[in-house]
Amino acid sequence: MRIGAEPPLNFSLPSGHRRSGFHVLQAKNGKEGLNAAAIHEGPIHLLIADMQMPGLDGPELAVRLQAVRPGVRVILMSGHDESRVPLIDGWTFLNKPFSPTEFINTVNKVLSPAAPLIPSQPAQFSNVM
Repeated sequence: MRIGAEPPLNFSLPSGHRRSGFHVLQAKNGKEGLNAAAIHEGPIHLLIADMQMPGLDGPELAVRLQAVRPGVRVILMSGHDESRVPLIDGWTFLNKPFSPTEFINTVNKVLSPAAPLIPSQPAQFSNVM
């Protein structure tokens, strides 16, 4: 699942996902993403979201999505320095801009069998940014 409003990402990432064998659910913002997840009948293995979005930001979206789909892994993206980004254990940060190869490598790493399926600490916070 890819959530974010930046047009270049919205058009470039899904085609890269598909070439790599991924099925992509896409939404423009967090609320739309939660709605898409609610009606999607299949599994959702990975959430890829921008840290800052209008309304529901990436971390809050991840908390809410993992509450209803506990196995979802999380990649949060931002152009800000990683040290300024609050991440819950088990989440991954991807600094923008990134190359298609860096993106696919990060997705593969997060989805690898060695990566934790569920964070070791409960995801409980709100309005991080």
